[in-house]
Amino acid sequence: MSTWFSKLYDPFMSPLEKKRFGAVRNRLVSQQQGVILEMGSGTGVNFGYYQQAEKVVAVEPDPGMRKQSTDKAEKAKVPVELVAASGESLPFEENMFDAAVGTLVLCTIPEPTRALQEIRRVCKPDAPLLFFEHVRTKWNKDYWYRKTFSGYFSYD
Repeated sequence: MSTWFSKLYDPFMSPLEKKRFGAVRNRLVSQQQGVILEMGSGTGVNFGYYQQAEKVVAVEPDPGMRKQSTDKAEKAKVPVELVAASGESLPFEENMFDAAVGTLVLCTIPEPTRALQEIRRVCKPDAPLLFFEHVRTKWNKDYWYRKTFSGYFSYD
């Protein structure tokens, strides 16, 4: 991603964060305990919501996003370690994390299936995988109807 994107991300997303996303993030991460893997931590928006984690290991491949997250990592209530890595090749041992968190991230990963396999590998067997995504699968009834009948009907 570009430097301008990482600098504009938080101001651009601020209205959504205030209206809805902040509450979802809080519900998703505030009660997580132990060592948490956060995938695609971006600008570190989630860091302020962690309340009970022993530690958050935040994976972010983009240098601009990591730079933007540094201040939030330092101000977080729990220790946050920033790691430059790709989701498809995580530099961690197996069964290391108590939970994994990803918010608005799967659409940015070139090989999401591979990344999910890696997440499962580095998480303990009973670890919850917690995701908040803004995209939907192509393989649902609404998508099929839209693709099939898009030339015949108008959808609002």
